[in-house]
Amino acid sequence: MRFAKAAAPSGPASSPRSSSEEPEEGRAVSSLRFRIRLKSFDHRLLDDAARQVLEAIKRSGAIVHGPIPLPVRTERFTILVSPNADKDARDQYEIRTYKRIIDIVEATDSTTDHLRDIKLPHGIQVAIETY
Repeated sequence: MRFAKAAAPSGPASSPRSSSEEPEEGRAVSSLRFRIRLKSFDHRLLDDAARQVLEAIKRSGAIVHGPIPLPVRTERFTILVSPNADKDARDQYEIRTYKRIIDIVEATDSTTDHLRDIKLPHGIQVAIETY
């Protein structure tokens, strides 16, 4: 059985988003995707910072995924209390590091401006990367 070839479209090749087509009003979509990593020793402070970042991103009109909680990293340290004699006398300490990821899937022109205006509390480490 033979199949007929489909007719080629006449005129310029049409793409889903041609250069003459404009995005919605106020939504100039960037092709960049951002990933924001938040890290802190205090989980309440981290959740407040993630909420502030999320509100700022949504105000700019960007599409966002998150905050996504990552596993807690727990570091334990054991220290001898006695200088040289009693090996059984020890103190144990631990540091817990909490992490969150926020992905900006479709950024608008004003997204970076809104992110720049956020005042985060001390004790939050922020890393922003593009991918």
